[in-house]
Amino acid sequence: MTTILIAQFLLFNDTSFSGQGGSAAEFNKQTPIRMESADIRISVPDCKVKVTYKFRNTSSKAFSSKMGFPEEGWDAFLEDGRKTYFKYFISTVDGVKVTTKPMIVDDEEITDMGYKVWWMKDVQFAANQTRTVVNEYQTQPGTNTFPTHFLQYIAHTADTWNGQVGSIRYELDVTGLPAGTRYGFDMPGSRKEGNKHLWYFTKLEPTTDHDLSVSWEWEPGRIHESEDLKLIFGRSVFTR
Repeated sequence: MTTILIAQFLLFNDTSFSGQGGSAAEFNKQTPIRMESADIRISVPDCKVKVTYKFRNTSSKAFSSKMGFPEEGWDAFLEDGRKTYFKYFISTVDGVKVTTKPMIVDDEEITDMGYKVWWMKDVQFAANQTRTVVNEYQTQPGTNTFPTHFLQYIAHTADTWNGQVGSIRYELDVTGLPAGTRYGFDMPGSRKEGNKHLWYFTKLEPTTDHDLSVSWEWEPGRIHESEDLKLIFGRSVFTR
């Protein structure tokens, strides 16, 4: 978790979350593998996420990529042998299911106020090969005493690949929220289509500005209209 995001969460009273995910990262610093695209589909309140990546080997030689998918939590701990808070995590490469293992690795962002693991796998690339990697998982939302739930997707971990990321597309689906529920987010530039919000970025080096955090009230009308809704939900506030 970056210092910026931790500072944001410390604004909340009794904030806690677990099982927040993000973009696949490369652990080989000399990688020739480029992330051509990431299509990120998120639904709330069931907190299901499906991410489809296109990766391309820019080298004329074969390469083995060590890919990691981040999972982290704040005021949540992996105790008594627990390895994850995800309800499930499924990964495929070109449509074939592959084995992934949650592992704790050296990471300067880890603090004693939470946990961080990486779901690791090795992906083999032939020379100049493009491969499709899909990660799907379901988690539980974070919570605080505003009272709201929230879910994050951390895109800045994609800055570890060769060169710029070709494109990142977000699709946030709020269809499952009860009618009248207020919700919001900070990330600008969305286009609303029915109960979905869409973002599209091209040729970028992802930063925390590209991380998506969506918040929604525990139940419709739970938060009084007199409250500062943008402080609670983010700069863009909507009613389902």
